[in-house]
Amino acid sequence: MTGEAAGPDQPRRWPEAALGVVFFGWMYGGPLLILLGLANRTTTFPDADLAAVHARTTRYFVAGLAVTFGAPVLGLAVALAAGRRRWAVRFGYAIGFALLVGLALAGIQSMARAPLSGQTVEPSPRPPSCVAYSGGTNTCPGG
Repeated sequence: MTGEAAGPDQPRRWPEAALGVVFFGWMYGGPLLILLGLANRTTTFPDADLAAVHARTTRYFVAGLAVTFGAPVLGLAVALAAGRRRWAVRFGYAIGFALLVGLALAGIQSMARAPLSGQTVEPSPRPPSCVAYSGGTNTCPGG
């Protein structure tokens, strides 16, 4: 079968294999990358460069979200092009599930305002209640 179309007795098998790889890559790859990002965010060594940790964490999250949202769209396009209705339905559900996961992650992210582990948040300096200045009209107590 070099370049010839598959006949009715020879079904094309590449779409099934490709769709299976995309589906299982979506099912396991996206969550794995997101979990790696979470693990990277929460386990920082004291001497680690926090900018590098933040950049690596961001890369994991972006890759995880790209797989979570991109793989179902790619799979749906391939399934529709290959005429695989069952796979198209699976990827349609996967897109809906990815949107629900995205909404949940957006809600969690909006609540997570803690700094990276290893970072300390210094309170902003409070100005004194009375600021002395020169010019003879100093009204601060004591001088």
